[in-house]
Amino acid sequence: MASVVETTVLGFPRIGANRELKKLVEGFWKGTVSEPELVSGAKSLRRASWTMQKELGLSCVPCNDFSLYDQVLDATCLVGAVPNRYKELQNPGENVSLQTYFAMARGIQSRTASVEVDQPAMEMKKFFDTNYHYLVPELDETTTFKVSTSKVFDEFNETKELGISSRPVLMGPVSFLMLAKPSSVAQKGFKTLSLINKLVPVYVEIVQKLAAQGATRIQFDEPMACMDPTETNSKAEICTAFTKAYDTICSAISERVNVMVATYFQSPHPELMSMITNLPVNMVHFDVTRSSPETFSQFVDLMSQRDGRPGVSLGVVDGRNIWKVDAADAVAKISTYAHKLSSVKVQISSSCSLLHSPWSVEGEDRLDSEVHDWLAFAKEKVVEVVQIGNLVNAAFTGNEVDSSTAEWFASNKASCQNRKNSAKTYDPSVRSRVERISPEMFKRKSDAQTRYSVQQDSLHLPMFPTTTIGSFPQTSQVRKARADFKKGAMSHEEYAKFIQQETQNCIKVQEEIGLDVLVHGEFERNDMVEFFGEHLNGMLFTRNGWVQSYGSRCVKPPVIFGDVSRTKPMTTDMATLAQSMSSKPVKGMLTGPVT
Repeated sequence: MASVVETTVLGFPRIGANRELKKLVEGFWKGTVSEPELVSGAKSLRRASWTMQKELGLSCVPCNDFSLYDQVLDATCLVGAVPNRYKELQNPGENVSLQTYFAMARGIQSRTASVEVDQPAMEMKKFFDTNYHYLVPELDETTTFKVSTSKVFDEFNETKELGISSRPVLMGPVSFLMLAKPSSVAQKGFKTLSLINKLVPVYVEIVQKLAAQGATRIQFDEPMACMDPTETNSKAEICTAFTKAYDTICSAISERVNVMVATYFQSPHPELMSMITNLPVNMVHFDVTRSSPETFSQFVDLMSQRDGRPGVSLGVVDGRNIWKVDAADAVAKISTYAHKLSSVKVQISSSCSLLHSPWSVEGEDRLDSEVHDWLAFAKEKVVEVVQIGNLVNAAFTGNEVDSSTAEWFASNKASCQNRKNSAKTYDPSVRSRVERISPEMFKRKSDAQTRYSVQQDSLHLPMFPTTTIGSFPQTSQVRKARADFKKGAMSHEEYAKFIQQETQNCIKVQEEIGLDVLVHGEFERNDMVEFFGEHLNGMLFTRNGWVQSYGSRCVKPPVIFGDVSRTKPMTTDMATLAQSMSSKPVKGMLTGPVT
């Protein structure tokens, strides 16, 4: 059967256990943290993360998954694809500076005696269907590529200094070009993928340098292999780009360097599956969590038919959710193909980078203990990968697992079963209402003209009424009052009186301006999502479950663990109070269900 199963993850959260990176970067922007302090602090965060992953038992730890802002921006800088409007910020021939890097991310406005710079940031776009956002590379026919940062080389050396076996992570050349957009000066009909022949030699230079430093494994992230071909990028063009890139890269490095292409967020597109599994790379990563059993079977069949002993990296631990993996199910999925996997090298991994999960459930001592037992954040998911690797290895070799793995497996089974059977996840009244939903409920009972007439009779609005979108700024005084109330330094009566006065001031300002429809300002709400979540059954909020959205921006989404319902009004009191303060209509403010 297969040799010892290896374990890894495709990446790890970079923000730190307590959002240390956010504080460092924002301090640098404000001028309270120097560049050497930023560099040193970031290095400490990386070292702590790598050391933790190694101590938790991973066979190989990813490096260069860290970023001060965004991994796609890092790739843009690595290959020297800096848009022309930022090149005036640095001397020709120099590596991309931190000033240029953050100017690309945030825009820049600066003035000296001799130079005035005013440039907007690069476009930001959602990274596939995640809540993460990346900075879109801007390319055109004149774009040239050149290795322009030392980040990946420096960070690989840092892991060597720690004695850690690491695998540099690179945004793959095909996905980099497909994630990019034509610049404002690109000719009509220009395709970013047409630059593959210019870009690949730079990737060859990068991997050759990493190999010279001692790297024996390199990961290329190619999530675009899972997307549908389009008119812009046809199946033939995508296949040609992949084949050209990896034929060239793999032929330019020694056989001792193991190249892995990582696809994730779903399985490779059916029209691209055969091409991806036949690339001349050593290993292909497959997202088992977001693929059908049929697609997984096809992937295993194709990989097991390859000559030599190719490697398969199986993403069985979901890198995008916050729940414990069903380890028994994961092992069963893999064991089904044990006879075919005996001819390949097997690696157990997260489905994608753990960037999309919070850091750790440690410290979440205020959560319901039953729900807490169902959770697994990034640190816990590393343990899951390691333990599933132990279980799969035992299944393949026929050996017994050690006592610690057996104990973990029993605990995992119990947690998964408890979540499946818990009364907290099921609300009969909610299920009953859902069952009674009918098509008629999606239809309005009156037409638009009737509604308009009724509303005008009540509101008397002009043809073009003026209003604002919603909340007013949460001032430092509002934040302090809320913090004092939570700490017990302000009584409920004092806090209610404060919020009432802030609302009154907000109404008064809008009336003085002359708006037609007013808002109450939402000073009683700490967050547009959290406020409502705290008033609903089936939802809870963590203390430290932060996930990076973009740059230094982190979000702490609510956890939906069961059927959602409300037991009492959430907004009626404040809406009634606000309306009593004005003769003009005051809008009710609700966060939409999709948000």
